Amino acid sequence: MPFGIPEYEISFAAQNSDQKDGSTEHVLIYPDLNTLSEEHITLLEGEVPEHLKGRPYLHHLVRCIIVVSHEVLHFVQHCIALRDASPLSWSAEHDASWPSLSLLCAADRACQSSCLTPGLVEACLVYLSGICRSRIQEWTPEVTAACESWQLHMGLTAQGDGDLPATHGPGGIDPEDAAFNETFRAWKESLAIEGIVESDAELEVQLNLLFNWGGRREGGEVNALPHPLRFADEAEG
Repeated sequence: MPFGIPEYEISFAAQNSDQKDGSTEHVLIYPDLNTLSEEHITLLEGEVPEHLKGRPYLHHLVRCIIVVSHEVLHFVQHCIALRDASPLSWSAEHDASWPSLSLLCAADRACQSSCLTPGLVEACLVYLSGICRSRIQEWTPEVTAACESWQLHMGLTAQGDGDLPATHGPGGIDPEDAAFNETFRAWKESLAIEGIVESDAELEVQLNLLFNWGGRREGGEVNALPHPLRFADEAEG
């Protein structure tokens, strides 16, 4: 897929297409490096600290490793018909982010992919962690507070629970501009870094919280379902 022209989009995407035979085709869309333009390079360079600028191909190729597991989790959401009615998919993006790098690390441990050569995933994680630290240092207090709210509420909004915020946008406003898309990408990646666990058992807990317990396995509107951590606490109690 060529790099996008509208606003010079550089995102990856999970595309679900219903087939005539009743099946669903899941396609992971990668921006095509051969279509990289100066405008795209400017966007990519804006995501890295000063000492990493000048290597946009490296940044893009690291994202090709890091982003896959996030998009696979969007496929899972589609398969179990777990929907998010919030305009910016706050909950869906949270849930595809938090365990995503744990899933990548599990795949690396299992050595199921020939492209995951020894040390590659670790190198990508170190690279991404450095970028995340650099981005966080540039956030305003308003952006930091909004990110913390998004994490605390696991992306859920007030459509299903009146004590939740209506949006997790900074200042309580749904953002629309391309600059925020870059910031929100940083939110997702920093959450994924923080969410890394080291064992398959811990990963199983993460996935159960987000895609199984509290009625989530049966699908439906996620904002109308229980908060995953509250459900787990009540179940244990």
